[in-house]
Amino acid sequence: RQQLSALLKAADGRPLRIMFPMVGRLEEWHAAKAILDEVLAKTPCENLQVGVMIEVPSAALIAGHLAAEVDFFSIGTNDLVQYTLAVDRNNEHVSRYYIQHHPAVLSLIRHTILSAAKFGTPLSVCGEMASMPIYVPLLIGMGITELSVNPLNYFMVKAIVQKCDAKLSKLITRFNFSSSVHEVEQLIYKELKHYY
Repeated sequence: RQQLSALLKAADGRPLRIMFPMVGRLEEWHAAKAILDEVLAKTPCENLQVGVMIEVPSAALIAGHLAAEVDFFSIGTNDLVQYTLAVDRNNEHVSRYYIQHHPAVLSLIRHTILSAAKFGTPLSVCGEMASMPIYVPLLIGMGITELSVNPLNYFMVKAIVQKCDAKLSKLITRFNFSSSVHEVEQLIYKELKHYY
């Protein structure tokens, strides 16, 4: 409540977007929204958008329900990969299993994209994948239209985005994301290579 109140006061009539992290169940979103509504009753904000971070597999799997109720999504790829694969990316003993392009991860991303598109819910991607050249064409081809990138990588990512075309979308649309890691790597490192 204190954080939400501070955000609303700081907005002072300007547009404000609030995103709730680590939402894993519809009930958690409803509980968070109820608290926000309480705070809004005391500190109104006319130009407010409220969204959720899709960073745990359960959120991605219920993205269709969430998309019907929220104003926007952001896919947090770092945590989504970690929790989907049960791999601590900071643990050197298992970090080799932290595969951002694992078919299970990409399937969850695609499901979220399709769910957001169904309800016209704006969707962005943040995390390491959004700034990595090898993944930018893949994400764009899957239907992502907004990437949150490290400022140092901005111009590099922009140059890659400008190369993306309708041919890329067709290629990605036809791809079977329930395939093996090897097949995904063939797609990324061979078929998409000229985009990055």
